[in-house]
Amino acid sequence: MKLLVLGDLASVHMKRWTDCLDSSYETFAFTFAESNVTSILDSNVYFYSSIFHKKSWCVTAIRQLITFFDRVKPDVVHVHYASSYGLLASFLKTNRKVLSAWGSDINYCERSVLRRLLMRYTLSSYPIVNCASKALAARAEAISTHPSYEVFQYGIDTSISVKPIQHDVASPIFIINRGFLDIYRVDYVVREFDQYLTNGGKGTLLVYGYGKQTDEERVREAIKSCDNRHSILFKGKVEHSVLFEFMRNAQYYISIPTTDGAPLALYEAMHIGLYPVVSDIESNRETFSEGYAEFLSDDRKASLAVILERLVKYGVETKAIEANRTIVQQKYNYQKNTSRMKRIYEGLLQQ
Repeated sequence: MKLLVLGDLASVHMKRWTDCLDSSYETFAFTFAESNVTSILDSNVYFYSSIFHKKSWCVTAIRQLITFFDRVKPDVVHVHYASSYGLLASFLKTNRKVLSAWGSDINYCERSVLRRLLMRYTLSSYPIVNCASKALAARAEAISTHPSYEVFQYGIDTSISVKPIQHDVASPIFIINRGFLDIYRVDYVVREFDQYLTNGGKGTLLVYGYGKQTDEERVREAIKSCDNRHSILFKGKVEHSVLFEFMRNAQYYISIPTTDGAPLALYEAMHIGLYPVVSDIESNRETFSEGYAEFLSDDRKASLAVILERLVKYGVETKAIEANRTIVQQKYNYQKNTSRMKRIYEGLLQQ
């Protein structure tokens, strides 16, 4: 099958979506990125750039995309991110295409009539739209009911080694692994963990993540300002294998964004066997409708500290860890979910 992919080839998400494509796929790509972290050959990639502002490229690149499409003559087109690449590929005269919405692209148009109209046009031009969660699909369907919505994301590698069951750990390890933007509330987690320790709690917080230098410095300064900073360790961005090793020695995973889809890092933590503390948002409620987690409903002072104290005091039952792992294996399994996308490709090919 000849496949054309549109998306940010510098993104690890695009790498994961395309890593599953074997030699039966001849894959081409069109991207606004300057680099390519996927396994797609650079010789098969059109790296678009323009003198115009990057936000306008979804329009200025139309002619180049159509020319590239006519040259490649793909059997199927897979487009990632609705509000840029999705709009751009809506001008391709083919029904053999699928759009993957990532979350922020749909949310981006909620408060703008113009953006909502553009999104309605975009969604309506695809026979199939893939969404990472039911909540995201519901928001997209409220904009356009035309496509068939398929709810799944590529998921995680469930062959990752899990941690042994542990009981009554005297000094537990907590891990946060998110971006350092304000929406992920890393500073708040740091301050609340400091409060938890001041209140007599035991343990260590490992702060993993990534971001611009200014955001990283902000997080580092938050740690330095803590009375118990010796127990709050900044780790930054590390290789997955290193992170997994630390996770197998940890007990709790904290993920409390103000908005966002449930992250793949959370599913990895659930699979490995960490107990999650999450924000009370739609995507997390959906994930844990049949699972176990502690929900943070607000970010007032001491709210998270109280949750951590309660968790450590009463512990976590083995059945909660096992139930969460089962959810990941059933719903967020990389092998299963990428095979599901391949079946969508095959279905489009039959049209």
